[in-house]
Amino acid sequence: VDEHRVAVQRHASQLDALYDYMARRLTLASLRDDAGAMAEVGKLLADLRSAWQTIAARETTTKALHAA
Repeated sequence: VDEHRVAVQRHASQLDALYDYMARRLTLASLRDDAGAMAEVGKLLADLRSAWQTIAARETTTKALHAA
């Protein structure tokens, strides 16, 4: 259990750092009118959205298999 807790905390910390990075990039991009930085953050957000959708789909499949 402790190993899983450490893994979850590590991933949460990494995700928090990514969100922090994106917020800082957007702030600077806005100040500098940097379309490239905005596009970078847009790509990162799209990738995250895709990952969360994949996780949700797997969870749904797993629950359906266990319910059957």
